[in-house]
Amino acid sequence: MSEVDVCELAAQLVMTSNHGVRAKAAAELRRLSDVEDEWMALSQDQGKAQSQIDRLTTQRDALQAVIDACAIYLKEGETPAQRIERDHRDALALMSLLAQEKRKSEALLEFAQEVRRTGDTRLASMAIAIIAKAEGQ
Repeated sequence: MSEVDVCELAAQLVMTSNHGVRAKAAAELRRLSDVEDEWMALSQDQGKAQSQIDRLTTQRDALQAVIDACAIYLKEGETPAQRIERDHRDALALMSLLAQEKRKSEALLEFAQEVRRTGDTRLASMAIAIIAKAEGQ
């Protein structure tokens, strides 16, 4: 019902002495009021929903930008989580190699200290050979 219809209905309501017309006009005005209330509630709900959609879209876009920034580090079809797991495995392997080298170094140091203590040239020659072999690996 348009504003003009509402105004005409209100004018008829005021001008008429006919009880039936007044009752009909009053009922139509109440129905119009209910429809307007419902429309306003739906409008507000739609605004809230759109606001939530906009907020979630912004969050999604920000997260996608982070993932896109990682793309240069990913293998074909690899997800960032898979890349992190791969890097973790690589780091564990490197730590294992480092631990092995540290043990070798400690053993060579102990051997060199023993050579120094004894002054044995035969041991010194063996130490030099072991060090040379270790460096060649």
